[in-house]
Amino acid sequence: TKLFRYICNNDDTTTVAREYDFAVQYLELQKLRFGDQITYTVMVDPAVADIQIPKLVVQPFVENCVVHGMEADGTPIEIILHSMLRREENGGKTLILEIVDTGVGYDTASTPPGVGLTNVMQRLKIFHERSHYEIRSTPGKGTTVRILLEMNHENT
Repeated sequence: TKLFRYICNNDDTTTVAREYDFAVQYLELQKLRFGDQITYTVMVDPAVADIQIPKLVVQPFVENCVVHGMEADGTPIEIILHSMLRREENGGKTLILEIVDTGVGYDTASTPPGVGLTNVMQRLKIFHERSHYEIRSTPGKGTTVRILLEMNHENT
């Protein structure tokens, strides 16, 4: 019910803490299905917990960890969610939301983003034109996603 309410409310933004909480609720639901095959760690820097961000930018990547990153043979996957604030040389700040998995990985050059990730990019661009995500993945070793949101005075 909490997942459904979060998705259906009319807010376009949320906080880092609420977005990560939503991802954890999703992971708990998946743990009911997959049990010990999924473990996760969440590290939200208290300095960024209340920063406003676009809603539904973390969960699609977490879902990809489960849907595409898990081994068919039942090998466990660990998912790590981390957040931090990086100070830039020009005096600005960039919020970094990181999603890391120890799953199967993939060749990013031959796999274009699907509808979910395209939607995430659109939400990021509405938030700030230079916000984006980066994906690094190695087949057999896992995937790291970094969502980079340039901060301005209104949202820090």
